[in-house]
Amino acid sequence: MRSLRSNRSRLLGWSNGFLQSRGPGANELMNCLNGMDAEQAVAMIDKYYKEHPERWSRPFGEEIPEALTVAGGPCQGKLLRTCAARSTAGRQSP
Repeated sequence: MRSLRSNRSRLLGWSNGFLQSRGPGANELMNCLNGMDAEQAVAMIDKYYKEHPERWSRPFGEEIPEALTVAGGPCQGKLLRTCAARSTAGRQSP
C-alpha cells in the first residue's frame, strides 16, 4: 500500500500535467480541485478504486479524472464539460 505522501505526490504530478495540457478549458475543474486538500482528493481516488476493482488494470492517469469527478462528489461533472469543450474546439463546421 502506498503512503499518503507518495499518493499526494502522484496526485500533484498528475494534476499539473493534466490541467496544464487542457489550458483555460480546465479552469472549472482546477478551481474545484484547489478548493479541497490533497488528502481529500487521495481519499476520493482510493474510494473509487475500492468500488471499481474491474478498472485496476486501466492506466492510472485515465482513472484519476474519473475518480475526482464521480457523481455525488464535489467536482461532479467538471471533467465532462472540460473534455467536451476541448474536443469541440478543434472541429471545423462542414
